[in-house]
Amino acid sequence: MGVTVLDERKFLADLRKQNEEAFLKAVTRYDDQVATSMRARGYKLKNRSARTVAFIFGEICFERNRWYKKGTCKVPVDEWLGLEKHSRFSMELIYQINQISTCTSYRKTADLIEFMTGINLTKDTVLKAVKRAAALKKEQEEYDLLSLPEVTEENKKSPERLYIEGDGVWVKTRSKQGEEAKYSNISHYVVHTGSEQIGQSKRRQLKNKKNVLSLSGSKAKDQVLDYVHQTYKTGKGTTLITNSDGGPGYGGRVFKDFAAAFKVQRHEHFWDPYHLQQEIEKNYKAQPEEIKELLKQAIYQHDFDLLQTAIDTTESLIEDEEEQATFQDFARRLKRNFSYTKPASLRNLPKKGIGVMESQHRRLTYRMKNQGMIWSLEGAEIMANMILAVEEGTLRELFFGDWRKASQKMKGLDKVSGGKVRKYMNHLDSLKRNFQIGEGRKAHKARRQSHKKGATILR
Repeated sequence: MGVTVLDERKFLADLRKQNEEAFLKAVTRYDDQVATSMRARGYKLKNRSARTVAFIFGEICFERNRWYKKGTCKVPVDEWLGLEKHSRFSMELIYQINQISTCTSYRKTADLIEFMTGINLTKDTVLKAVKRAAALKKEQEEYDLLSLPEVTEENKKSPERLYIEGDGVWVKTRSKQGEEAKYSNISHYVVHTGSEQIGQSKRRQLKNKKNVLSLSGSKAKDQVLDYVHQTYKTGKGTTLITNSDGGPGYGGRVFKDFAAAFKVQRHEHFWDPYHLQQEIEKNYKAQPEEIKELLKQAIYQHDFDLLQTAIDTTESLIEDEEEQATFQDFARRLKRNFSYTKPASLRNLPKKGIGVMESQHRRLTYRMKNQGMIWSLEGAEIMANMILAVEEGTLRELFFGDWRKASQKMKGLDKVSGGKVRKYMNHLDSLKRNFQIGEGRKAHKARRQSHKKGATILR
């Protein structure tokens, strides 16, 4: 006698039907439970109204009671289910749509949701869900500004070492539909206080990691300044360790401004070892291996004379004029920034924790750059921040965190409009940042003049 194999799809369809029946009973039961308390609060039952909503367990049409008091309508079931007004999707489903959209395109996200849940979505629906996440992000930032506790210097952390790394991700964008696509730079900074081993494994994680992302380089730098000033107490006991590839907007000047603004005792800047190795490999691809190794030895030993010897030898071997010009440009940058190539071991600093940026924005490049996507300017920044929220485990907090209830209470208590609050807070932030950056640059300029005077006396 043959065995009939279980049809999992039919079994799942039966379970979904049972879930729908159980859900409808739960809705009716909740309406009955709150009826007494609603009447006690002065509400009158007017009617029952139908609503169709897509949940993670399927799309369901259900009826619920609508109560009125002095022209104000209240629907207890909608509040119990966490449904927003006029929305056809539950907040949990919107959250899961956003989670999946950070890994693949909007169209594929819709296909995956339909395949797994049977709920029919379009890429435009996914886009609306992503925009809802962006709106929540703005609300959260506004709430954070209004509820920011007053932090005294005594309550701030005093790190022995503070790390800041900066780099950019170039993505294709267009301002308007139909316009020619161009490349825009997403400015990305990572702030942390070092790395630590995870349990007994060989893996390590960054301590007190904070990501900052923006399509505006100046805005990203301002956010770094704000975060560090709000979180850390920096000064004579702090060593600032910075790292970048030296590209436009991420040169030594930017990080010197940070060091001056934070008034640290010591600042050590690195030319990112990964990018430096890439530059060496690219420029020495057609050169003898021993010359390339000589250049690397000069960097490892931090020997400028040996570096000059390696460069002179290389130039003597290049015959093509275009190749010669390319190499000379690299050689000039290498000599100009040679102090930034000094290994951590020669600076009495731990190697761990330096050069983490490439791994930090690998997920950004995969989702936003390597899939041939063209983004709107707003969409690029939204997606970049969502990817980081998933990476840091804070995306669920954005949708379901306690801040949302607290924000609603705050709006009820405050009679000041959100627009006025934002305008006022932005004005204060701008004044504070301009002062901090100005003071930092003054301090940096004064130190440079002091060094020049000292050098003149020595001569």
